[in-house]
Amino acid sequence: MASRPTGIYVVLGEITEVVYEELALRQIKVGRDVEILTTGHEASELSLLEPQPATLDLNIEELASRAIEKVLCRINNPDAPFGTVTWVPSTLVDSDGRRYLRLATVENEQEVL
Repeated sequence: MASRPTGIYVVLGEITEVVYEELALRQIKVGRDVEILTTGHEASELSLLEPQPATLDLNIEELASRAIEKVLCRINNPDAPFGTVTWVPSTLVDSDGRRYLRLATVENEQEVL
């Protein structure tokens, strides 16, 4: 018998409900047979799912801000070497609602003074 994955990462929170439905059609029960992790952290979208999936808040606003800073830095300093790793905090919220702060590597960035 082929082994099944123990978890599925759903990239878009908006399709998490569809994933639940597809798993149910295959008699795969979320929370028993497989765990779900999604980046959709909108409570209204996920509150109807049973059990609620764990979510990962990627801190998109901070990520976007740093990306813009990096682009501007590269425009103003086109010959500067690439370099250091930048960390952006993200938050993992488990299916019970407990929140865990995580640091995730999201981009390479060179500090230019």
